Amino acid sequence: MFFPVKRLLRLAAVFSALSLPLGGCGFMTPESPLPQTAPFIESSTFSDELYNLGVMSVIYNAPLTKIQSAFVLDNTGAWRPLSTGSEIQRDITEIVKSTLNAMGGRVIFIEYDPTYVSNQVSTGYSNFSKKIAPDIVITGGITGFDRALETTGEGLDTGIDLQFPDIQSDGGDIILPPSQILAATYDSSSKQGLAKITLDFNMKNFTTLAGVPYMTTSQSMLVHKNMADKSFALTLFGPTFGVNGSTKKVQGRHQAVRVLVQSSMMHLVGRYMTLPYWRLLDNVKPDRIVLQRLKTSYNLLSEFDRIVKIQTWLILHGYNSNLNGKIDKSTITALTDYSTKQKITFDPVKPEISYELFQSLYTEIPLDENALSRRIALTRLLAGNSTAKKE
Repeated sequence: MFFPVKRLLRLAAVFSALSLPLGGCGFMTPESPLPQTAPFIESSTFSDELYNLGVMSVIYNAPLTKIQSAFVLDNTGAWRPLSTGSEIQRDITEIVKSTLNAMGGRVIFIEYDPTYVSNQVSTGYSNFSKKIAPDIVITGGITGFDRALETTGEGLDTGIDLQFPDIQSDGGDIILPPSQILAATYDSSSKQGLAKITLDFNMKNFTTLAGVPYMTTSQSMLVHKNMADKSFALTLFGPTFGVNGSTKKVQGRHQAVRVLVQSSMMHLVGRYMTLPYWRLLDNVKPDRIVLQRLKTSYNLLSEFDRIVKIQTWLILHGYNSNLNGKIDKSTITALTDYSTKQKITFDPVKPEISYELFQSLYTEIPLDENALSRRIALTRLLAGNSTAKKE
């Protein structure tokens, strides 16, 4: 039995078209070179929150804190090419530096670079007489990298074969290579993996090198990895042609490390400054260490100092209040209005500053431009009064 060549070629074209739903060749075509992009500013989940933490430190008038960071390295060995293909960084010191320097406000970052200091002294450029000594030093590193916590996969293999006899042209002059198979196959497989990265940080007193109690953090992040391999091949009377392609999408481990560093620094600095930093983050519970330090302060303050603090916070909340250390009429009016809005018990007849009211006024201070302006005005007012007393 003979088939005309033209008819056969049309049959092959139809067969190719019918086989496209199995996976198609279009998505298998090698991609064109990636387009060039302009440089851009690196941004991450906590870029805005770092700045807002600096603003919070000013509004709350936190103590000026001078921070230095030691070298922060990968302590797991996962950065080595022979172990995991250098999937995480060996040295993340610069990420810690840029994170601390991005806060601003009442946070001052101080560089730690012994080689730079030594070279500056040896060249006579500086004697470092005017340099600032840090209050605390942050130490830490990458302490965990579990590369394959979980791995799952799935696959699909399909194929179709049609049998044909030998073929020659209508005139009988051209005879195609004998074959009996017209076949198409489609293979698809995918694989998903899950890894975990852990970072630990601690704070030390710069002068004594002793650890600062409770100033430690250990945070982890799960990183997902997906791999897919697809192939489509069409066999036409012997010769095989087709394309094979694979795609790999890995949630950036380097970016995950950056996010962990930023989250850890917010936790440490916010806790050290006794700031309600959790307000800047989503789905984060109040820090019990911060609340414990606040309650200790409440218990140790004299009645006069406690009332002055309450009056200061009322001003930051937008109320008109005096700073006289007395529960006067304006203070009672402001406290009555605030406690009613926050549903906190307060008796204007027998006004007492409960810890619940004390904590709420502190942790809920607004973080906006108005509160910042009021804090700046208060600082100038208190500085002016201090100068007048000295004179």
